[in-house]
Amino acid sequence: MMMMKRVLLAAAGAGLLALACSSSGGGGSSSGASGSSSGASGSSGASSSSGGSSGGSSGGAVSLDGACDSFAQLLCFRLGQCAPATTRGTLGDATKCQARLKPRCLTDNAAPGIALSAQDVKNCADGFLGVSCDDLLLGNFPAACRKPGTLAAAAPCGADAQCASTACNGVGGDGCGTCSARAAEGGECGDVQCAYGLDCVQGRCKKPGKTGETCDENLAPCLPTLLCNGGKCIAATAGNQPCDPDNDTCDPLAGLFCDGDQNICLPSAFAKVGEACGDVNGTPTLCETGSPCPDGTCLATAADGAACNPDRDLLCAPPAQCEGGMCVFPNATKCK
Repeated sequence: MMMMKRVLLAAAGAGLLALACSSSGGGGSSSGASGSSSGASGSSGASSSSGGSSGGSSGGAVSLDGACDSFAQLLCFRLGQCAPATTRGTLGDATKCQARLKPRCLTDNAAPGIALSAQDVKNCADGFLGVSCDDLLLGNFPAACRKPGTLAAAAPCGADAQCASTACNGVGGDGCGTCSARAAEGGECGDVQCAYGLDCVQGRCKKPGKTGETCDENLAPCLPTLLCNGGKCIAATAGNQPCDPDNDTCDPLAGLFCDGDQNICLPSAFAKVGEACGDVNGTPTLCETGSPCPDGTCLATAADGAACNPDRDLLCAPPAQCEGGMCVFPNATKCK
């Protein structure tokens, strides 16, 4: 089965790319996650960096609702460009992705400590069009998205933008954590996010390698859009290009796999709830929108606020997480 890279929307979350709810920013692992569509990716985390004032906009020209519309639309658009398969497998198509990220943007912007205005949120959204896929997937967002909040260290938080440190760390299943500093290169990470542009690998913040640089899948990562192959960071193989089934370098973010019959990179398929998933007639078939595939059929996710049980494959729809047996949608205003 094809291996799919995890997207941090920190997310999210985005999300992303695995989409367990997390705060945004650097520190998401770029190591492969199972091709199972139930994997989490960082895209949701991306939404938590969208914070902005719940008050008006600069000059009254931009409303928060409109700014969050732009945020969700442009972030989902860029995630769809940079990691289409991972995004579809966690947040769904563009419409579903936007429907999940906009509420997160709105609640984050109503949380205490936010220093961004609605115009800042709109500027952040517009900035997504200018960042590279590697920066986007690492959570190294435009400067307009990273304006520090006013909450001091150790203050409860649910969004990075609430904190003067620009990091809400130790976020649990309830979506809440505490403000603290980001870890520098070589520092411990996991509960603590890495500084922007770094990747959290095996519990340490690492600077991802560029094309041709030395790498190790477990210790020295490559940039999210690259693959570690033979100890070197290489570009992933594009669709319909020749490949070796025994050394599959087809682009995992695009959902490509090396077809053993034709020896070319082909796209995996996606299935909706109730449809067959896994290896379907020789094609890796993933479930959409975070649905699990325990026995060859995509199962429905639980609704926000409904009962969940990961041990029984009753999962929450990202960026919601199962906390205390209930699906909890992140809401920074409740972190106190």
